[in-house]
Formats: sequence, C-alpha cells, structure tokens
Amino acid sequence: MGSREKSKLSLSSIPIPNTLSRRRTSQASIQNSPLHSRSKSNKTIEEDFSHVDPDDLFIRFTIPEVRTIQARLRADADAKQEELRQMVGERYRDLLQASTSIMAMAESSRHVMDAFAGIRETMLLEQREIQPRSSLTRGKDDHRLKALQSLSAHVKLLLDTPEHLWRLLENKEYLPAAWLFLLSRVVHRTLVTDDPEETASWEKEGISVLTQFPLVQRQWDSIAQLRPQITHRATQYLRQVTTSQEACSTILTLHLLDSLPLTDIISTFLSQRSKALNVLTTRNLDGLAPTVPKSPGIKAKRKSRQLLATSEPSKAVTHKNRKEALRHIKDALLEVLQMIWGSIRIARDVFGPQKDGSASLVEQTLTNIHSDAPSESVLTTSSLLATLPSSTHLLTLPPSIVSYKPYIDPTSSTVHIETSILDSKLSSWFEKAIHGLDGRVQVWLSGLDSIRELWTLRRKLLDKLQNSQGLQTSEKAIVQGTLDNGVRDRVIQVVNASLAALEEHLESHLHKALLGLQSSGKDRVLG
Repeated sequence: MGSREKSKLSLSSIPIPNTLSRRRTSQASIQNSPLHSRSKSNKTIEEDFSHVDPDDLFIRFTIPEVRTIQARLRADADAKQEELRQMVGERYRDLLQASTSIMAMAESSRHVMDAFAGIRETMLLEQREIQPRSSLTRGKDDHRLKALQSLSAHVKLLLDTPEHLWRLLENKEYLPAAWLFLLSRVVHRTLVTDDPEETASWEKEGISVLTQFPLVQRQWDSIAQLRPQITHRATQYLRQVTTSQEACSTILTLHLLDSLPLTDIISTFLSQRSKALNVLTTRNLDGLAPTVPKSPGIKAKRKSRQLLATSEPSKAVTHKNRKEALRHIKDALLEVLQMIWGSIRIARDVFGPQKDGSASLVEQTLTNIHSDAPSESVLTTSSLLATLPSSTHLLTLPPSIVSYKPYIDPTSSTVHIETSILDSKLSSWFEKAIHGLDGRVQVWLSGLDSIRELWTLRRKLLDKLQNSQGLQTSEKAIVQGTLDNGVRDRVIQVVNASLAALEEHLESHLHKALLGLQSSGKDRVLG
C-alpha cells in the first residue's frame, strides 16, 4: 500500500507539458464557440426528450440548453392540451356516436360470424339420411315462419312510416299523420319491450330484436323527431281552415299528440285566428296603400284642380281608378269580415253543442273513436294501413296492432268544455276583432270620394253579412254598426271636401269676375 501511494504522489507531481494544456484549451474554446453551440442546440431541438431522464439532461447539456428543452416540452404539452380541449369540445359527441355504432357493428358482425361458424359445422358433419318430418316438426316450422313474418311486418311498418308521414304532412292530413305516429310508437314498443306476452313468439325462436336488429331503434329515433313537425304544422293550419270538419281533425291532432284539454285548444285556435286576421289586414292595407289616397285634403285639392281644368281622358282615368279602388276595398273588407264570422262559426260548430242539443262535433268524434261502432267518418288503423305502399305485406300484423286505437277517456274533463267558458272566450275574441276592424275601416274607406260608391259598398257588405252563418243577431248588429260608423264618417269627410272644393271653385270664379268688372269700369271711365 505504501508503494502505490508513493507512485500516485509522484505521478501527480510530474509537470504537464504545454502542448497538452494547449490542446485542452483549444478543445474548450471549440466547445464554447458559437458554431459548436449552434450545432449542439440544433441537435438538441431535433432530439426527442419526452422520455429522457432529467438527470441525463443535466449531465449532457448546459443550463440554457436545459431551459430551451424545458420550454419546448412545455410548448408541446400546451399544444397537446389545446388539441385535447378541441377534441373534447367538438368531437366528443361524434366519438361517442362512432363508438356506439362501432360496438353495435362489432356485435352484429360477431353474430354473423357465429352463424357462419354454425353453418360450417353443419356442413362438415356426416350426411345423415333424411328422415320424414313428423307433424310436430312441421308445426314448429309453421310457428317459426309466422313469427318471422310478424317480425318482418313490424319492421317494415317502421321503415315505411317516415316517408308516409311526410306525404301526409304535405297533403295537410294531420289527423292520419298523428294516428300513424302513435301506431309506430306502439309497434316500436312491441319490438323492444320485455313483456313476455308480446315477445314470446320471437324469444322462443331465439330472436333478440335489440341485439340482432339495431336498425329498429335508429328508425324509431328518426320517427320520433317528426312529432314536433306534426304539432307545429297542425297549429299553423288552424289559421286557414274554412270548414268545421277540417278544424275538428286538426284539433283532434293536437289533443292526441299533446294531450291538451279542449279548453286549451280553443284558446290556441282563437290565437291562431287572431294572427291570421292581423296578417290579413296588414297585407290588404299594404296592397291598397299605393292606389288609395289617405288624406281628404289632398283629394279635395286634386278635385278642385280637375274642376278648373276638365278633360275627357282624365275623367276616364279617374273613373277607372275609382272602380279599381272600390273593388280592392270591398274585397279587403269582405275577407276580414269572413275571417271574423267564419272563426266564430267554426268554433261554435266544433266546440259548442249542436242545434238538437247533442254533444259538440269534437266530443262526438272522440266518442266514436273510443267506441267500437263502425263509422265511415271515423279513422281506423286498418283504413290507414290500407293507404300505405306495402299494405299487402302488413296483413301479417297481429290483431293487437291492426285494431289499435289511441287511448281516449270519454269521462275525463279534458274532452269536455263548458258552454259558459266557450261563450266567454268567443265574446272576448269577437270584441278584440271588432276593435281592430274599427281602426282599419277609416283608413280603407279613405280611398273612396263618392257617396254613391260608399253606399254601394255598404249595401254589398251588409248583404253578405245578413247571409252569413255563425254570428248571432246581436253580433251582426255590432258588425253592421261598425260599418255604418265608418261609412258615415267617410261620407261626412267627402261632403266637407266637396264643399271645400266648391268654395274654392266659386271663389276663383268670383275673383275673376270681379277683376273683369273692375277692368271694364276703368275702361268706361277712361272712355
């Protein structure tokens, strides 16, 4: 041990040559040169340090380089976090749907592969002598065939429902559309329910609808989205119905789909008619604005100018404009009046008791649907299925589907409306409609400047009013009073305008005559 320590000490005391120290100095200067640090930093940036031990980094690189690596790794982490946020915010739902579809496809593929494997095993078995089938085997095969036919009819009905629903909506047949929607809901429930009484035939045959036919649930999801469409279009259609039967069918649509009581439906009906009345008056007012003068003073001045400078072509043009204005005003007022008394008539026919004291039209229709009594005017499931394109294929549906009827409780208060409530709602709506009409009559009648035209218009409107149906005598008197007030006020305006024009005409002629007399008097004096 002593000799070794002595040798170490002697080696350390040996002086190092200048050449070796210069080589180390040059290497250090090269390592500290900008070119070397740049190449090393480039290599550092290009290298992936996400899986490198931090201790190795501090051994291999300097502190600034480690900080550069840290900044780069932190930027990469922030970019990854932002990418994850975008994926979660924008693509999470797509990923869920895609994963669900992939799992369903994988399950279906597994069943298909199992079926192929079963076929393969069957084909590899030794061929056995075909034995005659017994009556029991034939009975089992017939039962399986019926079960498969019934299952295919259920699925076929679901497949055809969306297309037929859109066709019914385009034809404005909202009650059949609502009935078909409710029927498809029952069919879907029959296919996916766990009730052994309804799915026994399929379960015995080893058929699981949800597992083997994922299309059933997807098809029902697309059908369920059409329910708001049916309700919205039926509500909008209440603005333009003209017959009591059409209104009754549309009202039944809202009652069956949304389970609305009749008291709420009458409010919806009157609200939609008010919107239609408002749109109608605004449209007619805009249409008449370019052709109908609104100011009596402007009309009087124009008439006075025509009296001062009359000519045959201008009279013809004025006469044509007057006839056109009279026709437009008459059509506009008649449309509004027909909307008012038509709405009252439909509401009383549908919701009110009949003249013979029987129940209302909507209550009678609900009772006929609930009862099993045959009626040509009442819709049935069998008649609805007969209109489908694949009606012959649907003959294998079970009786529980073919005889389906929406649930209706005739004893419930939701299918009845008191006469007092109906009269109160109609009276309030009628007052608002007449108030709105009173504010428009003066504006519309301002286009007529002849008393004969005004009385002709009044006579035609009153004839239509007296022949109308749905309004009571007191209500007709209110409408007539509104028209009379408007015509009387306009007649007063026309008379005042005519007197003003005549006064201006006489004043101008008298002024000319006085000027003539004055000039002739001066001539006599000078003569």
